Amino acid sequence: PLEPGSLRVFYVQREEDPDVLAGYTRALIRGWITETTTDFLFRITTHHLAALFWESREEGRDSPRVSLMVALFGSASDAVLRRLLELDLDRPGELYDVDQEKKRRRLDTVAKLAGARASQRTESL
Repeated sequence: PLEPGSLRVFYVQREEDPDVLAGYTRALIRGWITETTTDFLFRITTHHLAALFWESREEGRDSPRVSLMVALFGSASDAVLRRLLELDLDRPGELYDVDQEKKRRRLDTVAKLAGARASQRTESL
């Protein structure tokens, strides 16, 4: 059960509305939401997009998972991409610290679904 007044309520129910997820993507790419200026919103948006990318099984080119991954990994800042790759979905709103094996699997997913350009962007991350 969720505790009254807890921030977990913002993380537990995964966002599934494609328009909301696209809005999160746009805001991250354009720098409207950043870790330094809007930390809480940054944590919420990266959490829900990471949940879409790393928990969903959709692989169709026109699916929200793939189309938003292509957009983000093609245009977002390295800082945003690093956070998406390192976010621990089991500890919502906490530190970004997944083990290297999980991060490697996520990098493989990006390469498979988002293509060569996205894969090249992640090489230094």
